[in-house]
Amino acid sequence: MAPDRDNPLLDACLEEVLAGRSPPDLTARIVQAHAAGRIVDPSVLPTQLPGPPVDRLMAVVPPPVIAGANGQPVVELAPSRALARRKSAARQWQSMLVAASVIGLGLVIGLAWYASRDPQVAKNTPKRGQPTVPTVASNGKSARPIAPQPDKVAAPPDKPQPALVEVTPNPRSAPSIDRPQVATNDKPPMPTVSPVEPVVPAPPYRQPATDAEVISFVNASLSAAWSASEVTPAPAATDAEWCRRLFIRVLGRIPTVEELKAFAADRSKEKREKLVERLLSDDNYALEYSQHWATVWNNVLVGRTGGRGDSLASRDGLEQYLRQSLARNKPYDRIVSELLTATGSGRPGAPDYNGATNFMLAGLNQDATLATARVSRVFLGHQLQCAQCHNHPTQDWSQQQFWALNSFLRQMHVERAGGAAKLVNVDFGGQGRGSTDGEVFYETPTGLLKTAFPAFLDGTEIPHSGELAEVDRRAELARFVLASPQFPRALVNRVWSHFFGYGFTRPVDDMGPPGSGSHPELLDRLADEFAARRYDLKSMIRWVALSDAFGRSSKIASLRSKDMPEAGEVALFSRYYTRQFGAEEAYNSLVQAARIRKTAANSSDVEKARVDWLAQFNRPMGTDDADEESHFSGGIGQSLIMMNGDLMRHAASSEHAGLLASVTTSKLKFDEKVGHLFLAALS
Repeated sequence: MAPDRDNPLLDACLEEVLAGRSPPDLTARIVQAHAAGRIVDPSVLPTQLPGPPVDRLMAVVPPPVIAGANGQPVVELAPSRALARRKSAARQWQSMLVAASVIGLGLVIGLAWYASRDPQVAKNTPKRGQPTVPTVASNGKSARPIAPQPDKVAAPPDKPQPALVEVTPNPRSAPSIDRPQVATNDKPPMPTVSPVEPVVPAPPYRQPATDAEVISFVNASLSAAWSASEVTPAPAATDAEWCRRLFIRVLGRIPTVEELKAFAADRSKEKREKLVERLLSDDNYALEYSQHWATVWNNVLVGRTGGRGDSLASRDGLEQYLRQSLARNKPYDRIVSELLTATGSGRPGAPDYNGATNFMLAGLNQDATLATARVSRVFLGHQLQCAQCHNHPTQDWSQQQFWALNSFLRQMHVERAGGAAKLVNVDFGGQGRGSTDGEVFYETPTGLLKTAFPAFLDGTEIPHSGELAEVDRRAELARFVLASPQFPRALVNRVWSHFFGYGFTRPVDDMGPPGSGSHPELLDRLADEFAARRYDLKSMIRWVALSDAFGRSSKIASLRSKDMPEAGEVALFSRYYTRQFGAEEAYNSLVQAARIRKTAANSSDVEKARVDWLAQFNRPMGTDDADEESHFSGGIGQSLIMMNGDLMRHAASSEHAGLLASVTTSKLKFDEKVGHLFLAALS
């Protein structure tokens, strides 16, 4: 609208009322009204006129317009109209003052609130050479702090200033692998890190449930399975039964007489919870715990005969690494990451000794096919060895998947240094002539030669380059393994099998597709909770040891029970399944019962005796395994060695300063001596 030169305030008020809208063209109506001599009294309020507000305002007939001396229109105002207009303008001015006051007060309040807020960090993409915005690295590692820039707004004295961190440059790094950053010419150097307290980001795990909640879920799931299968669970085991089996499964030996009596004398309701916690946390059991589980994992990783004789690996070196890791309660995902990516010498005493290398060294046969099968079987619960030569006959694994996984392990090389094998990382150009893509060739059953590049089992690929400077294939493999949903499931299934003799699947290291097995929901929940606990092995042991299934008797309620895994049926865990001692458990129990450790000259003699005694289970007995009679003879030969060997003679002799000697020379009554020997030998 054109401004009114005679009264700009009126025009401003009209603009306020019209809110920027153009008024309707009322020229015809005005001319018609003027011609008819229509007079509208200015005292009549617009609200008394019909029509919408704008129309009512414009219904007042304007005064006649005449031409001025300069050609501009001049409005003639009657005295009464001018007075009314000035009053209306005054009222409009007062309204504007009130509105301005309200708006000003709102601005003051808003500015005061804005100044009191915590300083906000801009989320714009940083320019080259500037530090990145505060965030957490996607791989879950702690981000590195950098010094705050001087142009940032400082936080108020009473407000902590938000820390600035830097994103990990390589998004494909394994979560538990520290990889050095290589400076290049096209990237700015990393800012110098001042020695400040490191910033610990929020863990990428969900909030875990409590131990009581997990155990309650385990018991409810098993109870529902028993009801659905119409299985009557066995009665509860006695305290003595439960105590004995707990010591065997957690420490690899039977309890002493003193340990058993102390547990039986405890009258508290939480006696079992306290004993489990004591075996897992008490310093008096730390050595036994780490040594027992190191032996268990050593057998899983390389087998009973791996790392012996002419093998590149050192069995003792791997067991030493596992024992030290378990004694520090190192998370399971970190242990696996180190086993998959380690470099160095595997033999203890070497300058660059790294016991974790022995897992790969033990599997470095031709083309690392053995290592490929072990990685999938142990850490993912999938047996791929059949797919090496052809597609898997019963599961959906292809030959291409096997060799694509195998190509992750081609950047390894073994060097000999001082009689010890040393594992190093090298570039792998590929098997093609003059190639640098790192391809692997394999032959199909039909004789067709095919090419495989690194790709995980789910089909995810990485760059094809075989140069370490561009991609570390073993580090990428570790990242894929640790991110796989099968990773925690495979561990849960294996630990459960260690306690009960049967896992949720048969075999325990061939789990099949998701949802298979006897208790898929229970397996998934335990795997989820294990990951939420940051892969704490002791938490998993605690849940199984305190479950209702582990606390049941081994008595069979009915011969027609459907819970008979010994007969090939699915294990429902309605009772505790009896089984014979393992070799290490038998040895540790004999040593404990006879108190040989307390009477030996030194610890090296005890360890030598242990190695010599266990060696009989790791060497052939000179029989043909295919011949049942010869195999049975070999079993008898092993039994004869156990019954008549030096260890048994020492344990059963009263001439040595052992248990028998102390009992026979004691002042106990005859029946008390028999009871003491019974508890010491059988618990």
